[in-house]
Amino acid sequence: MRRKLLALLFILLLIPPYVLYSWYSSYTALFTKKPVSEVFVKGPAGTVVVEGYRDDPLRELNLTVYHVYDRVIIVPGSDAVKSYCDRTGKCQYLLMAVSEVSCTVGKVLGAHYYEISREAGHNSSRAKMIAFERVSKSVSTLWLSLGFKLSLGRGSAGNGRVLVVIFRGPLDGAEENRIYSPRMGVLVFEGRSYRDLYNEALIFGALTGIKC
Repeated sequence: MRRKLLALLFILLLIPPYVLYSWYSSYTALFTKKPVSEVFVKGPAGTVVVEGYRDDPLRELNLTVYHVYDRVIIVPGSDAVKSYCDRTGKCQYLLMAVSEVSCTVGKVLGAHYYEISREAGHNSSRAKMIAFERVSKSVSTLWLSLGFKLSLGRGSAGNGRVLVVIFRGPLDGAEENRIYSPRMGVLVFEGRSYRDLYNEALIFGALTGIKC
């Protein structure tokens, strides 16, 4: 009996680390999955790869962006990036990239709220005001902490209800310039420099047909 209790206790102690490892592995898999297709898109400052993990990359990108979400979380980078930006002030291109993409996804979400408000009987001016207020509450920025990585891994963020947009620059292990959606609800911009990320943000706006 005592051996059975000890074995049970040992198993119970192993479960939390195993679950956390599983969530973290699912998070890292977002950046290591192999695409099934890719296209090369030329932007104002260079060529970017748009990768697809289910079918056509451009169709996949638009399906991800135009899906209706309850919330949008923009992740400019890890805590290390925040520290670097605060310390050096050399993240202007990153901030411009974040602003550009936030504007793009905000307009998509705003158009949805505008249509709902119009259907509810509000005039155009009132509907625009309601849409702006809803988008302001629905779109937020969050630095990538360990806790949020685990949330992404277990799927409580980056799903059909919560879109997570992740920027991966040189301090976060970026190896190439690419845009991709490894699963519904997750959109990744990866750039070898912050200027490359800004170039990708401009391409993203052009591909989605939204001008900010």
